[in-house]
Amino acid sequence: MDESREEFLNIVNEIISLIRENALKRLMLNSIDEIIVEKIIPDEESKQINNSYTELIRWRAKELAVQYKEHENLFENYVKKQEDECKIIESTITECIWCLQKKSKS
Repeated sequence: MDESREEFLNIVNEIISLIRENALKRLMLNSIDEIIVEKIIPDEESKQINNSYTELIRWRAKELAVQYKEHENLFENYVKKQEDECKIIESTITECIWCLQKKSKS
């Protein structure tokens, strides 16, 4: 495993720990009044979204590889990196969307 990927995984694991302890929420609540809405994205929905984005990236990379044959390997490697990152995200992260309300300045 290359150093940047290992560093990325360490950061992801730290973030997961913070979320589990609600420390991230507490930190954010220092600058906002409240979390108005929290929507957890189901794993299957997240995979479908990632797959559709990856398919668009793959399609565009093929298009560019035809146009710039000398960089074909670069485009293929980029697609592979995106696929690998999606696998990491899908196996280690629970995605959510927060709607936040800022504190009023008084």
